[in-house]
Amino acid sequence: MRGKPGLRGGAELFYVLLSLLLYPFLFPFLRPRKNLSRLAVIQTAKIGDLICSTPLFREIKRHYPEAELTVFTSPVSRGILTHNPYVDRVVILDKAEYRGLRGKLRLARFFRRERFDAVISLNPNVLYAVSLFWGLVPLRIGILSSFSGRTYRLASSLFSRVYYHSPERMVSEVHLKMLEPLGIKATDPSRDIFPSPEGEEKARTFLSSVCEPLIGVAVSSRNRLKAIEPGTWARLIDLISQNLKARVVLIGSEAERTFGEHILSRIRDPKAVLNALGAFTLEELPSLLKRLRIFVGVDTGIMYMADALGVPVVVIAGPTNPREQRPLGKRSLILVPEGLPCAPCSYVFNTQRSCRRGDRACITSISPERIFEAVKTLYEKTDSHA
Repeated sequence: MRGKPGLRGGAELFYVLLSLLLYPFLFPFLRPRKNLSRLAVIQTAKIGDLICSTPLFREIKRHYPEAELTVFTSPVSRGILTHNPYVDRVVILDKAEYRGLRGKLRLARFFRRERFDAVISLNPNVLYAVSLFWGLVPLRIGILSSFSGRTYRLASSLFSRVYYHSPERMVSEVHLKMLEPLGIKATDPSRDIFPSPEGEEKARTFLSSVCEPLIGVAVSSRNRLKAIEPGTWARLIDLISQNLKARVVLIGSEAERTFGEHILSRIRDPKAVLNALGAFTLEELPSLLKRLRIFVGVDTGIMYMADALGVPVVVIAGPTNPREQRPLGKRSLILVPEGLPCAPCSYVFNTQRSCRRGDRACITSISPERIFEAVKTLYEKTDSHA
């Protein structure tokens, strides 16, 4: 089992070297086309990363309204784009289905059949660098991270243009720069989320008996490193219920229901909390979030969704790096750990899932009282968002 990563890395290097050998023969077929009518963006990372990529879709459509824009994304994130008017087609791209030589050839044949004029890959992945090259896409735009390994750095030479990202720079700035080969100069990093009609109806029904301002608490994270313990959430909810005229809404997926029950069992008045865990799909969730006065959570896709909808956000940064990706709303507060030289340790292109210290101090050191003070600050500065 231990030998598999090395074998896989060696195979990827082989595909890259093979591509470089083929370059002189394929180059004549890679001439850029004057008319850009079929464009695509690859973003198969997490939900939050996809939301942070939406400015590209908007800017592409603004400059090429007649072109067809295809977005390749992961199965989990697809619902984010269902109602996005800037995206003409969403294609699920599961990297696991394209392993090995056959998989890469299959993906390359797909790109060739689609006859894309230009493709932007927002994921530093050898699969996409090689397959786009083999698929004879004329204009191939890629990204290179400071965390990229030697094989991908070599593979990035297969792109027509490559843009470099370092953790000291907002990744959205790099994304917008990647539009330059398309003749687009864009500077607006604002993100787009579009509620669904079904979600609007469900949210109205779910909140029909609620009169108080709503404070949403996203109680979990798929990444255990960023997860906050039930006791901390319970204490925060008690502080909100006792000191603010507001109703707390627990937000999350069906998978978080058990976790939510642990929280509810610890708070003083469970009836004062609206439990929306598992009540809304990813497509429907924006309709609930847009009705919040404040959103509270760690750095997750739901947080970026709330921020894109203009909801004031309190985000517990924990191990993540706000310098490269963060909420953009002016009425948002980012809580970062203090006095921890190891934080941040988790980056957009180098996600960590375990704590090297073993105590997750970047999360556990953020007390419920500190979170509440941030919530209170925003509560006093904002009018009801409902």
